[in-house]
Amino acid sequence: MNFIKKYCIYLSVIFFISCSFETSELKKGMWKYCGGYYIGDFFNTTNMSFINDTIYINSIPKALIIGKEESFLGATVRKVVIRSLASNEEGTYCGK
Repeated sequence: MNFIKKYCIYLSVIFFISCSFETSELKKGMWKYCGGYYIGDFFNTTNMSFINDTIYINSIPKALIIGKEESFLGATVRKVVIRSLASNEEGTYCGK
């Protein structure tokens, strides 16, 4: 019984750790526009930078990163949800 309890706790910890990623990881992958607020076809262009959870375009703050969803065992798509600083409109970018 004790083994099963430890195993379940271990799996839960692994699941929750894998459901998030750092903002710095946005620079590593390809992020394509999926809907909502639009700041370009892709993240990580030459004129875009990420500082903490703020997206800067040409050194001007344009949006906040309000959510990040990690793929679990390849069953879902990684997503980043952003919100415009000017209009509060939300948009989604998907990892490719």
